[in-house]
Amino acid sequence: MALFGAPNYVLCVFLVIFCVVKSDKKCSKALNDYETYLGTKTPYRIVANYSTSEIKYDDCKAVKLWAMVRHGTRNPNVKLIERMNTRLVEIRDAILENFPEGNGEINNFDLDLFRGWSPKLEANDEKKLTHEGEDEMVLLAERLQSRFPGILTSVYSDSAFKFKFTATQRTKKSAQAFAAGAFWTKRG
Repeated sequence: MALFGAPNYVLCVFLVIFCVVKSDKKCSKALNDYETYLGTKTPYRIVANYSTSEIKYDDCKAVKLWAMVRHGTRNPNVKLIERMNTRLVEIRDAILENFPEGNGEINNFDLDLFRGWSPKLEANDEKKLTHEGEDEMVLLAERLQSRFPGILTSVYSDSAFKFKFTATQRTKKSAQAFAAGAFWTKRG
């Protein structure tokens, strides 16, 4: 059964994590601490809490997990890609002109790397999810799974889990990577 092929499957793009709990206001207060870590351009690795401990609050039991997650790291827009491709070539050339073989602070191995380097981003890569962005989503899902093991089980069920994403490559790929981290990667 294809996770993203059937029309009844939905996927999430996240910004905030909400945990629906059975208890009193103590639970809500504790969950507000996560607001500190949210930002639209903050890389997940910078603010990630790498704890794998299950999240527990006194007199609270997690019964649902709602997540609104932004897409992972993406490529810049076409204007910036063009500027990067021009400027980075200029910088590479300036390094090669200013550090002839055997002189300066750069060794021959690194000079050879500069000689062989060329920009790889193209205009059609604009705003696409990067490999780093995919990794961010897998790791985020794995952390959530370890923190809420009773909710995010290792078996996916379309009646228990719903995902929704916007109509862009970066959000669809983010959703797929998140699902892989939540349900298909090996647990240690």
